[in-house]
Amino acid sequence: MRLDELFEDLPNKDCKLSEISIRKVQAFLVESGTKFKVNRKNLDAFLTSIGVYKNGSVNNAGVLMFAGNGNKLMPHSEIICGAFKGTTKTFIYDRKDIRDDLLSQLNEAMAFIQRQLNIRSEIRGLDRFDIYELPIDALREALVNAIIHRDYSFRGASISVEVYDDRVEIVSPGTLPAGLEEKNLGKISVRRNLILGDLFHRMGKVERIGSGIGRMKEFMAEARLEPPKFEITNFFRAVFYRNTDYSLKKSSGEKVGEKLSGNQRKILELITNDPVISARQLADIIGISHRKTEENIAKLKTKGFLRRVGSAKGGRWEIVK
Repeated sequence: MRLDELFEDLPNKDCKLSEISIRKVQAFLVESGTKFKVNRKNLDAFLTSIGVYKNGSVNNAGVLMFAGNGNKLMPHSEIICGAFKGTTKTFIYDRKDIRDDLLSQLNEAMAFIQRQLNIRSEIRGLDRFDIYELPIDALREALVNAIIHRDYSFRGASISVEVYDDRVEIVSPGTLPAGLEEKNLGKISVRRNLILGDLFHRMGKVERIGSGIGRMKEFMAEARLEPPKFEITNFFRAVFYRNTDYSLKKSSGEKVGEKLSGNQRKILELITNDPVISARQLADIIGISHRKTEENIAKLKTKGFLRRVGSAKGGRWEIVK
């Protein structure tokens, strides 16, 4: 690869036009608000118009966005999500490996993050609003930034989303692109992936080029939270510190004057993140027997912290606030 060549623009010799998924192209069109009927007959012309099909070949950007078997063609293009108990990687209680097109990776990774965060509700007038402990817009901005700026020629590494008790980290392979110094981060923009940046802009995932870092800081400031921290080595790491005021560990016992055990607090935290989680799944994650889990659930019901809505198989848990 020449210095003036972008990895995303190189032809992918293993990807034929027939391997492009019409469904994935249609999903892009919906996201971008484009009223265009794509089919096999006009697919090559459309892909050419958005810069992912040139001289009879699909380029790497086209594979990342639209290939039906993109993970086989580019297996290092994935997002690994993990949720950890505590502030280190010693104990993981939830994991999701996302291997799909980049739009699907974004949506699934955001769903994973939201599932791990605490939520509080506010009533404004007649409406109820759910507010996450970290501003979702800031985390989405960081994830989009990781996807469109990562170095896809960097093999053996993936984007990672790491959720700890005190913070969320989003890590992308690749240092700053040539021409961008750390002191100018957030002030000027040097795009590593021009085509991917344009496609995400078309979908409305990027407001304007170069604004991501500033917007992350603004969202955190509006939420009155600590500014995000950025660490740059051979990877780019964005760190968002969680709001401890949302923690069930501190608030649940105070509300009703009841003391909860560590396992009972953990059950409430896990149910807050996943209301349909089963008792057996709770037992496996916490590391106690199924019988002990059922006993703790019964105590939480008796104390007024927890109730079951619906049937045993098809229902869900509800935290009583």
